[in-house]
Amino acid sequence: MSITVQRMEVTHHFPIFPAGFSIVLESQITSFSIPEYKTEYNEERSICWALQKKLEYLEKIYIFENRKEVQEYLLNNEELIEILLDSFEHIKKISGDYPLYLELHHDPEEEFDELFIVIKTNLSPEKALKLEEALFNEWFIRIMDRVKNKLNFTEEPL
Repeated sequence: MSITVQRMEVTHHFPIFPAGFSIVLESQITSFSIPEYKTEYNEERSICWALQKKLEYLEKIYIFENRKEVQEYLLNNEELIEILLDSFEHIKKISGDYPLYLELHHDPEEEFDELFIVIKTNLSPEKALKLEEALFNEWFIRIMDRVKNKLNFTEEPL
């Protein structure tokens, strides 16, 4: 790309121009180029920014019980972020307006971690069981193969 500016008086720094442009100062052509950032850097930066925004949004719709551990687990299992974003509306539609928690559970004997969506309700045990069955049949069964034992859900009393 070539840009030509005639008889331009330079009194301040130029804004950033694309690489390889030319300007005319006092009828002389001066060419210089500005190094471009690597595409990989921009993509990586963009992905990290988008991932951070998604995590911030998740923290608005779910309550992170053990925040640092949950965030780290989600960053190590990025596929769960989209699943959690998509699942929120399905869960709310079935369960109602109860708070949703994300809790990381460790099984040290099996060396196994699993993230739980915990729905805290004031339902009777019978109604809570019906809620869990409805969630399983209408929502969770559709995502089971995608979560690969990394995500589960449960209901707990408030």
